[in-house]
Amino acid sequence: MVADIGPDGKFKHNKSKTDNFKVDDATPECGDDDECPEPEPEPEPEPEPEPEPSCCGDGHVDAGETCDDGNTTAGDGCNATCQVEVIPEPEPCCGDGHVDAGEECDDGNTTGGDGCDSVCKIEHSCPTSC
Repeated sequence: MVADIGPDGKFKHNKSKTDNFKVDDATPECGDDDECPEPEPEPEPEPEPEPEPSCCGDGHVDAGETCDDGNTTAGDGCNATCQVEVIPEPEPCCGDGHVDAGEECDDGNTTGGDGCDSVCKIEHSCPTSC
């Protein structure tokens, strides 16, 4: 079989021993002396969608973020640029209900006369037998 391109740029099927020659599976069959359509070009692939830019404070940890707590408030463990921040331990505070370093007691107030004074020192103790 011999195939030529005609003056119009289309494939032209010349005499052949084979009838119903198929240019390819996507084109119709062509007989002797029939003009065959030019094969359709492959379509261009769809471009990949652009990734959405990361947005600190949206509650999703994106590229470049080590945390995202849904806000851009610093001081809560995740800073305004979505990086983990170290929160310092609070200073010891007499009257907060927690016995901290340097305190003998902490009853949650700074009222004297209740066993723990205003600077978190024990005011009195019971003798071994009360």
